[in-house]
Amino acid sequence: MRRENAIAVLCRGHDERHAVVAGLTMHLPEYAPVPEGECDAGCVSTLIDGTRATCELRLPMGRYVGEASWDPERHGVCFPADTPEEQRRRCRWLVGLSLYRAVCDVRGHDSPWGGLSGVRPAKVAAYILRRGCGFQKTQQLLCDVYLLHPDKAALCAEAAVEEMKIAAALRPEDAALYVGIPFCPTVCGYCSFVSRRATPDALSGYCESLHSEISSLGRGLYNAGYRVRALYIGGGTPTVLDADSLEALCSHMRASVDLSACGEFTVEAGRPDTVTTEKLSVLKDAGVGRICINPQTLSDDVLVGIGRRHTADDFRCAFRMARDMADWEINCDLIAGLPGETVDGYLSGLSEIISMLPEQITVHSLALKNASRMTEEGQTLSDRLGRMLTDGEKLLRDAGYRPYYIYRQKFSEGGENVGWMKEHRINAYNILMMEELCSVFAVGAGGVSKILRSGGLDRMTNPKYPDEYCNRIGEIAERKRVLPKPYRGA
Repeated sequence: MRRENAIAVLCRGHDERHAVVAGLTMHLPEYAPVPEGECDAGCVSTLIDGTRATCELRLPMGRYVGEASWDPERHGVCFPADTPEEQRRRCRWLVGLSLYRAVCDVRGHDSPWGGLSGVRPAKVAAYILRRGCGFQKTQQLLCDVYLLHPDKAALCAEAAVEEMKIAAALRPEDAALYVGIPFCPTVCGYCSFVSRRATPDALSGYCESLHSEISSLGRGLYNAGYRVRALYIGGGTPTVLDADSLEALCSHMRASVDLSACGEFTVEAGRPDTVTTEKLSVLKDAGVGRICINPQTLSDDVLVGIGRRHTADDFRCAFRMARDMADWEINCDLIAGLPGETVDGYLSGLSEIISMLPEQITVHSLALKNASRMTEEGQTLSDRLGRMLTDGEKLLRDAGYRPYYIYRQKFSEGGENVGWMKEHRINAYNILMMEELCSVFAVGAGGVSKILRSGGLDRMTNPKYPDEYCNRIGEIAERKRVLPKPYRGA
């Protein structure tokens, strides 16, 4: 049976199907990659002698071909090919670059991120830096080898420098801890996370289960010999909890987990309409050193359109309240590309937030995942995104902000998510988690623990949905009681 909006993927001479699918998902999201069958579109990826690749896209509008080849003199630093793993990296690059060049032929233009389709672009820059290349040479190679635009190459290289600083200070037993509160006042239209509307009964039952898992994890961490360096309570919106529940959670955390080595404690107070002086006082007394208050936009009309019930003034009030409460770091999230937001409106909002001097500003590019309401309604990203990111970056740099971490979404070809810091007020958790520099243990519904081991990561996954999480809390907590010892290298 013929499948519409599908693209059949055929790999010849290699088994890097994942790289092909990742590139198609990034660059041609209108097509769903499938293994075989009768489709209106096809992708044939061919690797020849491990040094040359071609990609043929057979689409309803025509046939498009891209090629890539490996030159040891030009590409040797990035792909030395002296081990099987390096050879595989080179093959993935060839396969991905040939696909990208075919896509450029389809689109009639290139992408700011070139042929780099991974979600962790700073890893590539860090690899090149560790090979002995300087900062400028690394940027040049990112442009020449991966075809990045110069501004994206600079973002990658700067974020990689910060990653390497954090990595250099880590010990094998270091770990990060994430606590998930998957509840919000309302579900935003762009959001694909599992998040439930908060009700007193649901929150009470969830917190009881969460405390049980935290108790077990504390014992597991202690017995295995881990030390927690960073703690992050996220969601959802943790501040949907009332002040008493927040205090109970923080107290239980400190009673159950050894946080004596924890130098960073962050809580997402993401929705300004959930922030009160009482809750902020609880967080201050609990030793929280960083909070996130996230307007996403300062346009009230856009806020209504994406389903957030707070106003821009609610954000301003919450920010002032937090500044008056404690000398902690404040991060503010903005989303570039929201429906209905003009370039001038976005830049005006960013300028105002910059003037408020938060220690960090995180700029997200709107990426509509399949589970979001906007995707279900058929909304797409706008051409305005590029201007928002480029002009916004200039505003941030002129104000003294510098990038410290970066990641990309599978469905955002031209965009990225960048954490900007003022005066080197870095958030280590974001780097530890995103770059997978240490084991990260997650508790709560949807939590995915990633435990470092030889050759990669072991994952320990909790059920997505709060009801299922609570129903299975016995077995979930039991798994956290016995953890593998920290990986100390070969």
